[in-house]
Amino acid sequence: MTIPMNLHPQYITDENGVKISVILPIEEFKNIIQDDNIDKVWEDESLKRAEEYRKGNLDTISSDEFFNYEY
Repeated sequence: MTIPMNLHPQYITDENGVKISVILPIEEFKNIIQDDNIDKVWEDESLKRAEEYRKGNLDTISSDEFFNYEY
């Protein structure tokens, strides 16, 4: 199975418009959580976040915040 590159997320935001959750169609979610796909998904997400950080679009966080983050 290949990783779906065309995801269709819907976001839930708090009262300030900050994204706090995401909803995916169930078939896209099932494809992502397969054992053979999850490492690639996390790698892709990490690369996207690194690129956004380089562009100045993400705030920095402490290592404690990073390692204690609940996904």
